[in-house]
Amino acid sequence: MFDYNCDILLEGVSLNVFFNSSQVHVADESTVADHCMTYALSDPSDSSFRQQYQHVHEEHCRQCENLDAVLDEIHTFFERVSLPSKDDCNEAIYVTKHSKEMIEAWKAHQLRTVRQDQSRLQILEQLSCESVLITQDWAMKFLPRKYRESQSDW
Repeated sequence: MFDYNCDILLEGVSLNVFFNSSQVHVADESTVADHCMTYALSDPSDSSFRQQYQHVHEEHCRQCENLDAVLDEIHTFFERVSLPSKDDCNEAIYVTKHSKEMIEAWKAHQLRTVRQDQSRLQILEQLSCESVLITQDWAMKFLPRKYRESQSDW
């Protein structure tokens, strides 16, 4: 189906390995842009949320580049392939585009998770014996919607 051999693109790209090891790749400062938390978490449009870094992002991660290449190739494939109907074609293109966006959002979430864990550990190290750290999970409901709401109703 593909015009050329996609095995080359898939070489070195295992989603399980990528998803399980992506947290290992990130660092406070890295010459790989995808791995640099200082760069990724800075907002170029708001100086209040921008942090300076003293390095150049000139290196590349083969695993990250391969993932991007595979996702782009899948999207390109569905743009070129002729499906039974125009609706099928539009849906395939939408699903591949949306899936790529979700994978990129997941990568950003992983990066924020690493930063949040670092901050939490730093706070815990600085606690005195008279201090306490309270965390709240805002994803959980605070008040039930009805009296004696069971967990299955969540």
